[in-house]
Amino acid sequence: MKDINSLSHSKCDLLVVDEAHHISSSTWKKFKKSFKSKKVLQFTATPYRKDGKLVDGKIIYNFPMSKAIEQDYFKPIQFIPIEEYDDRKVDKKIAQKAVSELKKDIVAGFDHILLVRANEIKRAQELYDKIYYKYSEFSPVLITSANSSKDRKKSLDKIKKSESRIVVCVDMFGEGIDIPKLKIAALHDKFKSLPITLQFIGRFARSKKELGDAKVIANIADVQIMDNLKELYEKDADWNMLLPQQSETKIKEKISLQELVSGFKGDSLEIDLNQFRPRVSMKAYKIDSNSKWLPEEWVEIFDEERCYSYTNDNEKIMVVIESFESSQAWSTQKNVESLNWNFYVVYWNTDRNYICLNATDEQKGERLLFALFGTNKLFLYKSEQMFRSL
Repeated sequence: MKDINSLSHSKCDLLVVDEAHHISSSTWKKFKKSFKSKKVLQFTATPYRKDGKLVDGKIIYNFPMSKAIEQDYFKPIQFIPIEEYDDRKVDKKIAQKAVSELKKDIVAGFDHILLVRANEIKRAQELYDKIYYKYSEFSPVLITSANSSKDRKKSLDKIKKSESRIVVCVDMFGEGIDIPKLKIAALHDKFKSLPITLQFIGRFARSKKELGDAKVIANIADVQIMDNLKELYEKDADWNMLLPQQSETKIKEKISLQELVSGFKGDSLEIDLNQFRPRVSMKAYKIDSNSKWLPEEWVEIFDEERCYSYTNDNEKIMVVIESFESSQAWSTQKNVESLNWNFYVVYWNTDRNYICLNATDEQKGERLLFALFGTNKLFLYKSEQMFRSL
């Protein structure tokens, strides 16, 4: 990184970033900042991160997963379920099925490798010691961060040369490692989010002439699956249809959010609206059809020196973030205080003449509404009316 930082950005017209989902990390963000006056082009197959942070920038081109399958960049993905409700038998059943598929592929002439996925090092060690070590004809290896770099390199070399055909690991051990022969995945522990599932499966689905289709083995009797993944782990799930659909839905959501956020005007770049995760609950109000949108009036309610404000006039949305000090429960001393923040979001649906308010301080939020719409006549929709509409 020292060598990279020594480069003079003044000599560059364009910064090109590969694996751009890492750009939100503190190290790379700092490096990228030195190119803020330059054009930046970012490439990634995963425009979302494990920690929930979004990749910044505007998406100017998206190559859908469905096109990748259609144009044979990705091989078809075969989901092979097992249905075992006895926790004591699950791992053994997954292993038996996965090794059976490996044997079939080898007999068919495919130079395939089986990857065994666990969610932590201790679990991977147990799977290796108690189950996979016994399949000695395939020379299983265990690769985790607990191994020395020398041992990891030795094991990887064995996989690349097909001297080992089973690798037990925690995750895909880094983007820099490309092993096309990884074609069978035994998911003893499923991923907890769709983005990481897509990234993982993308490694197995890459097309190569002499290799066969990708296969994924998992237990569908596992009830601890996130709602957005349940469809994938049903008995007759077609991953070749479901994965492109879910991937493209996720990308469309990101593009839609970017378009919405790009419409906001504000006086500070310190707050990233892309990262907001407000609560879902809100209050809805009926408003007079003759009401006016007066976003500049927010300063009548707040001290602008203590606030950030953002307005999207096209969508009729306003966001105000207000700082305030609060005392500590463990002290009565006045100068022992914490800095906290209140959050206000106002949305006006002009077609149906109603307002939505999401506020951490609801009384102040209502005063904000009176100021923004120049009225003190707001009709709050109450629970019975809301239930009737549902």
